[in-house]
Amino acid sequence: MDAALDAVVTIDAEGVVSGWNPQADVIFGWSAEETRGCRVDELVMPERYRADHRAGLRRYRATGRTKYLSRRIELEALRRDGSEFPVEPAVTPVDVGGSLSFSAFIRDISELKQAEAELANRALHDPLTGVAYR
Repeated sequence: MDAALDAVVTIDAEGVVSGWNPQADVIFGWSAEETRGCRVDELVMPERYRADHRAGLRRYRATGRTKYLSRRIELEALRRDGSEFPVEPAVTPVDVGGSLSFSAFIRDISELKQAEAELANRALHDPLTGVAYR
């Protein structure tokens, strides 16, 4: 996990950080020591996602179902400095001996989104004149 290119964050069933790899340090700006025992939603999720995240944890604990696990999604994350950036997380549940946790593999897709925007912008300009059209 220490050599992973993506952030790898592990949380317990209550959403408390129990694992944080070096790439998570780089992406989010928090060290592993600073995150242990903290709620993951308060560290890396914009406030608009936090209530849904907590409700999703409760729903999973109660029913074993949720629509966001074991698939990649796109959303915004929060850096330590408060800036938001696009990420592609994939979260999987882990049950070891009746102890539930979740492992998240989080890819910073800022560069990808910037490249997509630049391509879209170029597609809206005449290549000969540079004039924008829609």
